[in-house]
Amino acid sequence: RMDVSIIFFDAPSAVSDLLSCLHRGVIPRLTHDLHKGQGGKIGVVGGSFEYTGAPYYSAYSALKVGADLAFIFCTEAASVPIKSYSPELIVHPVLASNDSSISCKKSVEKVSEHLERISALLIGPGLGRDECVMDVASGIIEKSKEYDIPLILDGDALWLLSKNKELIKGHKNCVLLPNVVEFKRLQSSENQTVADLAEELGALIVEKGKEDKIAIGEYVAICATENSARRCGGQGDLLAGSMAVFMSWAHKYIQSQDHMNEDKAKKIKLSAAYGACSLTRECNQRTFQKFHRGMTTVEMIQEIPQTFYELHDKQIEQEDAENSDK
Repeated sequence: RMDVSIIFFDAPSAVSDLLSCLHRGVIPRLTHDLHKGQGGKIGVVGGSFEYTGAPYYSAYSALKVGADLAFIFCTEAASVPIKSYSPELIVHPVLASNDSSISCKKSVEKVSEHLERISALLIGPGLGRDECVMDVASGIIEKSKEYDIPLILDGDALWLLSKNKELIKGHKNCVLLPNVVEFKRLQSSENQTVADLAEELGALIVEKGKEDKIAIGEYVAICATENSARRCGGQGDLLAGSMAVFMSWAHKYIQSQDHMNEDKAKKIKLSAAYGACSLTRECNQRTFQKFHRGMTTVEMIQEIPQTFYELHDKQIEQEDAENSDK
């Protein structure tokens, strides 16, 4: 166990502090001075012959949260179905697989060409465990260390990480989103806590569950925003896409501050992760109230814009109005 005091952000006042951090700077104001791309450009690596819905859910959720552009890097077999789901997504069929003509090395190069222009990279939704795809994912993770952008790992990228934890060593902005089973695979011991694992891997970790436990360094936040008991497929992909946007905003905000230190940066990242988790859980709750057992992630995604507005933009507008009156 790490030799630091764990500071929990689970009391109402502490949660208020996290939200205040989001509203004061992390979530960008919408102004007429912005141009396309400044709201976030999210890259999603995933999509295979069997799984085409997951990368779509993540990328489309990112757009619904407020990203300007979303790119999907998938296998050729997945590209046409994903393109048919939405004209909003930019789809690159460049992921090598055992059945493709493109080599693993060329595949890594093709994806890497785009890393300089995106603001966050998500790897895992619908990735599959094809041996060649796993090699490509490893290569992209390694290459991403050269770029100063958040890296979010989910789904089969976490399975890959469980086989080689050295993969993310040296990455300064890595976020992991394990569910119960994935978390157990990552644990070094049966009783290892999310805080201990976050310290071991040098990453921010969201241990998803009845309550979402978020840990980075010595800080742990508990997101207990009410949600339903319905667990339809794709909710984790919604969270992953949302997380990519929040983390891209947090990263941009951290870079913009002249007097930033490591402690402040951790709290900002913690607040961003909390924002993504609470948004996802609230969308789940609202969707269940309308569709009950029949709810799907498709309906959850449609709840994102209004939910985001009520949780964040509306509060920001009120706070700005109050400050202008002083």
